[in-house]
Amino acid sequence: MRRALTILGFSLLAPAVPGLARACPAELDPPQVLARIDALRAQGRYCGARWFAPAPLPLGWSARLARSAQIYARELAARGRLSHRGGGADLGERLGRVAYPLGEAAENLALGPQRLDEVLALWLDSPGHCVNLMEPQWREAALACARHTPDGPPVWVLQLGRPAAPRPATAAASR
Repeated sequence: MRRALTILGFSLLAPAVPGLARACPAELDPPQVLARIDALRAQGRYCGARWFAPAPLPLGWSARLARSAQIYARELAARGRLSHRGGGADLGERLGRVAYPLGEAAENLALGPQRLDEVLALWLDSPGHCVNLMEPQWREAALACARHTPDGPPVWVLQLGRPAAPRPATAAASR
């Protein structure tokens, strides 16, 4: 038997196995998530003592960041605790597994908020998480949420990135 999981508006077929992390609120879809985050980034704000001017560009949705965030949200939900180093891998290693062309990246985690607005407010109240949200260098983002059981606490994973610039092709030197 297979069960469809919906995460951020994407439906995936997954084996129906006990302990499989389940998706969170159905309210999440990529355009809505980006619109909410971009609206926050469009306002100047302090993150702790550090001032951030409005972000100059909106974020794009990254399917690779989404895949990484989704996998990690499920892993954290199954463990029932948060850590930025899961299964011995840090964010860079996890992004490498989904072939994200890493320039720079950041990650926000949360356990417990039931709705998107709640998790965003939580992150804005935390100086380090707020910095991650407001940093103007980010070009792409993805958010995933998973539960280990239907009534378990939601685990949220936001990944923000700036892909590496493609290397220019070089001509072979002639001899």
